[in-house]
Parts: sequence; structure tokens; C-alpha cells
Amino acid sequence: MNFYNTFTVRLQVEQMLGLWDQAHDDWWQVKKRAPWGPICFQDPYRRGIFAKSPQVSER
Repeated sequence: MNFYNTFTVRLQVEQMLGLWDQAHDDWWQVKKRAPWGPICFQDPYRRGIFAKSPQVSER
């Protein structure tokens, strides 16, 4: 599924221009079945991105 809307397009443009930077602690901890266990960390701005730790989910 694609999640394109006005906000996501604006966010991409601001990132390209260097006007927006994601905060160090800007992630969600969620319960999801994954190969590494039941706890995952999700990037709130990229719905399909899940990681084993917050450090792995950083860009």
C-alpha cells in the first residue's frame, strides 16, 4: 500500500531541502510478530518500516 498524501509529499520535499530533521527519539514501540521477537520499533513517518531497535530504524 502506498500512503501518499499532502503531508507525506511536503515531508519529502522538506527532507530534500534540509528543512526537516527527524528527532533522535521519534519512534514508536509496537507489538508485532517479527523474526527477532514480539517487540518492534516503528518509524511514525514510514508506516512499513519496523526494526529490532530504535538505532536500527534511524536513517
